[in-house]
This record gives sequence, structure tokens and C-alpha cells, in this order.
Amino acid sequence: MSPRTNYYFAGYYYITFNHLLHVLIGTCTTIFTAILTAVGYYNRSSHEGLESAASYWHMVDLVWILIFPLIYVLRSANANKPVPTRP
Repeated sequence: MSPRTNYYFAGYYYITFNHLLHVLIGTCTTIFTAILTAVGYYNRSSHEGLESAASYWHMVDLVWILIFPLIYVLRSANANKPVPTRP
């Protein structure tokens, strides 16, 4: 089965790849924020960028909480059912 012949695998690769992109963006953002923190850019009164980076990671975590059951739990529950394929 390949993404071209099966809707499930096409969706699986699409969702997984998009989530990977967001994780990579979050990793770069975290590294950049850590560097700015190390050089003293953030302080008690100015830390909006740090809060934004943390909020972004929380969003990525929440999306993963939705993706995991959608792809792995629901798929394994329907494992015995035939998967429709494209004609």
C-alpha cells in the first residue's frame, strides 16, 4: 500500500509531515529563545518572546494529543476492517 492508493496512508503521511515541520520550527524557536535568554535579552518586565515560544510549544503538544488517537488508536481499533482504496 502506498499513499497514492490508500487514503489512510496519504492522510497519515500528510499529518505526520506537517507535525514534524511544526516540531522543527518549535525546536529552532526554543534554541533561539535560549540564546536570547543567555545573553540577557529577556528580563522580568520584558519576556513576551519567551511566552510566545512557550505558547507555541503548548499548541504543538495539544495538536499531538489530537493526532495520536486519530492515527494510532482509531486505526488499531479498525485494523480488522478493510480499508477503502482508490479505484
